[in-house]
Amino acid sequence: MDASEFFTISFDPPSTAQLDEYHDLAVLIGTEKVVARTSRGYYNEPVFYDEPRVPEKRLDVAELQRLLETSRDERDRELAKKLNGLELTERLTTGSLRFWKEHVRGKEAKAALTNLADESVFLAPPTADIPGQAAPDENTQQQITRRAERYLDEAVPMLPDFSADATTVKYEQSYPHERDAWKAAPPNRVLIQTVNERATLLYRNGHEQRIVEKEKQVGKHIAVRNDLNYKGIFGPILGFVLEDVRRGNSKLIWARWERTQQGTLAVFRYSVHSENPKYGVTYCCLVGGHVFQALPEHHGELGIAPDTGAILRITVESEPGWIRETDLSPLRPVLVSNMMVEYGPVGIGGHPFICPRQSIVITRERTVRYIDFWGFNFAVYGPYQTLMNDTAYTNYHKFGSESRILAGFEVIPDGKTP
Repeated sequence: MDASEFFTISFDPPSTAQLDEYHDLAVLIGTEKVVARTSRGYYNEPVFYDEPRVPEKRLDVAELQRLLETSRDERDRELAKKLNGLELTERLTTGSLRFWKEHVRGKEAKAALTNLADESVFLAPPTADIPGQAAPDENTQQQITRRAERYLDEAVPMLPDFSADATTVKYEQSYPHERDAWKAAPPNRVLIQTVNERATLLYRNGHEQRIVEKEKQVGKHIAVRNDLNYKGIFGPILGFVLEDVRRGNSKLIWARWERTQQGTLAVFRYSVHSENPKYGVTYCCLVGGHVFQALPEHHGELGIAPDTGAILRITVESEPGWIRETDLSPLRPVLVSNMMVEYGPVGIGGHPFICPRQSIVITRERTVRYIDFWGFNFAVYGPYQTLMNDTAYTNYHKFGSESRILAGFEVIPDGKTP
């Protein structure tokens, strides 16, 4: 009879920084006629929670620029260590990053500065980049968003078939290798550059295809798992967002004007709250090799050229949420999945088109660790790990051949090729 009745109780253990922290466990029932047979205790581990990153210092872009100005003579590793301990409160723009990378000496310092800038792309720009002009009235805002919709309907389908070079720099946290490391969070959240990957991106009949040409290991660090593949940056992702914001309880509201190298953009903030949104997140792999897929609510910003409707910048931020595995255990495989794409004019076949110039993808995911105890191999969930890809798109070329007639040649009847 006792075996026919059972219960399951779940609870969140308290956060701990100690490995194998033992806790007594008891289930009390308000009657003497029933006895609960259960475990008498459990071991708490730091890995059950994600440890937040605590930077040594938070600073704005002006403070960062002053720091870089006074640190030009520092050694490469010393400056890199200083930059790795920082967190920006404003976005370091692409132009500012390019300027300071030319003035900072050392490979490690340049990588740390790029990492710092990439993590700031989802923040608002410095006040100096926000014009003081008033927000447009509601009618003008609607005109701008309608131009953006028309741009997607008319301009994006006119893209020719082409190829482009996609150069990706991959970053990830240092990965612990000790046997018990799956129980503990990594000692720090500093991202290190692991792999440079060059690929050819093909665009044919509105579809993207990525062909990896060469992968190069950088330094002593080897990428353990950095598979941030994504699709749709040449138009579909823009259409998905605009379609999602028109459904359910989603919203699209005015944010600000923003001064950029391509002119002043009209920036709108959006949030998607609807069933079955078009934007999706895929994560591989769960324990057992299963693939996690989610259609999460998401939010972000759209930077639109107000006169043409061209979308020149988009951010997408999401928190995919919880799932239950086959044994009903709750699991959150992906804490955050964020993406930013910047667009600009490029020449393809002698004509200007708006295409991606840079994209940044950042995720924080559960790792899967394989451990060996007493001759048995187990796959268990380890600590969360941050992955980041920074991709630059260059060398756009149109598919097909081009020919022209050259004048000035004399045609010789029955001529033979020498």
